[in-house]
Amino acid sequence: MKKIFFVLFVLLFPLIVNAKCTSEEMARLKSLASKISLTYGYEESDKNVAFSVTFRNVHKDLKIVDVITGKQFSSNNEFSDFTLSNIHIEGSHKFNILSNSKNCLNQKIAIRQYVIPYYNAYYKDPLCSGNESKTVCQKWTNTSGLSYDKFKESFNKKNDVVAQPQEIPEPSLLTQLFVNYYYILFGGIIIISLIIIFILNRKDRFNFNT
Repeated sequence: MKKIFFVLFVLLFPLIVNAKCTSEEMARLKSLASKISLTYGYEESDKNVAFSVTFRNVHKDLKIVDVITGKQFSSNNEFSDFTLSNIHIEGSHKFNILSNSKNCLNQKIAIRQYVIPYYNAYYKDPLCSGNESKTVCQKWTNTSGLSYDKFKESFNKKNDVVAQPQEIPEPSLLTQLFVNYYYILFGGIIIISLIIIFILNRKDRFNFNT
């Protein structure tokens, strides 16, 4: 019986050793994960847009898991590209990079993000002709909470605003007196200060008690 256990141990020992997810293996997987890059694309249709994100240089020992959709991408090729298409949710999205290696299967290697910009459906509106620099006319401005009536109002406000000369209020009597006679005030302060300094110095000079 002991011989049987010994033979089984000898046969299974290499498998047990290889099954360990070592720090060296994790370091290799993290290095591969750092090589993954992202590219973006989009297609416009009427007043809608659909985005796509392509994950490039995904090694066969890694897999991509999109947190929102739950979709997984992996391949047996040395390096592969995967595209997540038809994305309509703007903002920041997270995806996990997991190990597809047998020794570290499903271990989380890294967390990355991709950002879908906000799309302005009004940027092609005739009102934006000649007003391309206006915020509500820029292609990647968030106007999702802006109704078309409010969009039009932003132009009306611009046209209705007329610059009026700013009225300068009359200065108060005290201010006028200060402006007209400030030199007398400062002169008096200087003279009084000199007299006080002179008296203090004279007192110190004739103080015979010290």
